[in-house]
Amino acid sequence: MNWQLLGLAMAGGAVGAGARFLLGGWLMRHAGDHWPWGTLAANLIGSFLAGLLFSILEGRGPSAAYWRALLIVGVMGGLTTWSALMLESLLYLRSGRSS
Repeated sequence: MNWQLLGLAMAGGAVGAGARFLLGGWLMRHAGDHWPWGTLAANLIGSFLAGLLFSILEGRGPSAAYWRALLIVGVMGGLTTWSALMLESLLYLRSGRSS
């Protein structure tokens, strides 16, 4: 077990989850709570950035593992949450709201 990689992933996850929380709150205030715009935006942004970061870090040698743990597994993993999008979408559909 590489404890440094675990620590980087955990620290990055805290940053990503905080970013998701802030983004979701900001979009709820500006776009309304009729659809989970914050979660959708976080997933789209995070997925795009994870792919971009992976392509940048690919083949960068041993240090790339540390950057991947921090940025992709940690920050982008904490930022994205497709399961939350599905839950919020289901709750929205079940609420019977039309807009």
